[in-house]
Amino acid sequence: MPYERRLVAEIRRVDEMERRLQFLQTQLEREAMPARPLERAIPFLAADEGQSGPMRLEELARRLQEHESRVAQMNGSHDALQRRLRELEEAKHVIHETEAFFQQAETPPAEASSAVRVSMDEDVHDEAPLLTQQGAGVRGMDAPGPVDVEFVAGTVERSQMATLERVLWRALRGNLYMNYAEIQQALEDPSREEPVYKNVFVIFAHGAAVLSKIRKICESMGGTLYPVASDPLQCREHLRQVLERIEDHENILYSPNAARRAELVRVAESIRSWDDLVRREKLIFGTMNLFRTDVSRKTMVAEGWVPRAALPSVQLARRRATEPAGAEGAVFTTRPDTLF
Repeated sequence: MPYERRLVAEIRRVDEMERRLQFLQTQLEREAMPARPLERAIPFLAADEGQSGPMRLEELARRLQEHESRVAQMNGSHDALQRRLRELEEAKHVIHETEAFFQQAETPPAEASSAVRVSMDEDVHDEAPLLTQQGAGVRGMDAPGPVDVEFVAGTVERSQMATLERVLWRALRGNLYMNYAEIQQALEDPSREEPVYKNVFVIFAHGAAVLSKIRKICESMGGTLYPVASDPLQCREHLRQVLERIEDHENILYSPNAARRAELVRVAESIRSWDDLVRREKLIFGTMNLFRTDVSRKTMVAEGWVPRAALPSVQLARRRATEPAGAEGAVFTTRPDTLF
């Protein structure tokens, strides 16, 4: 039907408006921001009452597009800053734990040798942790004095720590020394709903090929590597710079958060009335799409069944719908003879 083909574009536009409303509603729920009730939100459409139905719908479509664009842009900026802040927080913990480990390695306790786990251990079950103490352990090497070997430092999710230990141990046949510590603070990840808990690890090994293999294994397990200097002075200077950048990012995050909440406050004031208008328009277009079009007479025909006693109510409803809308042309209700 020609009319149905022309109406598809309108239905798609209403569906797109409905999608944008759902997006904005999701953002309000994430911020725990209540929307203004419908009976109180209706006055926000008062300025548009003079416009016709299509003009109001066009204006609402434009307004929803602008709100969605602004909120999505703010979300992108916020998530990028949040990811960078998380990386800086992880780098801070990596530098701190690496420095602490170097200090401990220079003056190892007398009982450190009891924590050694070498590749010749045959009485250890395969599922047992490869480090015998939380936060400290050795891989196939005696506990070092002054450490002069190369190392890889980074973070990995706590749930992946045991698997990473086992994979590194078997891939390198125990030719490494590994130390790790838990990050007590939960880290915020914009791509996840819940906070993430991670561990810091420091892995010592000999040779560029071995270190390259360690890096690939760590990255394949979801680890993030960070450059850390072995010199104590450089390490402290790097930590100072990281702390300054963390403070700067926390200050910068305040502005987009405030702007985003202000935008969502404006959305919350009217979203119920917008949703009501879009749902009504969608029902109207869906109903009109059921009409039959008489091309020769340029007439739309709605066919259906109704009890004969209800015909006056149907005619009254038709007049109530057409007269306020200022519809042009006559509207007729015909009744074919039936045996029912």
